[in-house]
Amino acid sequence: MNSILTLAKDLEQKSKAQQQTIGEMLKSAFSEHEKSVRAELSESEKRISGVQLSTCGEQRRRCVRVNPEAGRFGEDSSWIILAGK
Repeated sequence: MNSILTLAKDLEQKSKAQQQTIGEMLKSAFSEHEKSVRAELSESEKRISGVQLSTCGEQRRRCVRVNPEAGRFGEDSSWIILAGK
């Protein structure tokens, strides 16, 4: 009976140590993931912040500056790249 109790206590200690190790590994992994996501969001924000809407013409229609040097895209060439940073 004493050996079973000793085994149970040993198992409990190993389990707690393993739980702590796994918790630290997860914390580290989530921290790295968060850094990566923040970096991607920052780059996306930089690209989006170069886009400016305005009003153009006598009818004051909404317009946006484009980059004509980037070319046209799509089957009917109706897609163009916005100007940005």
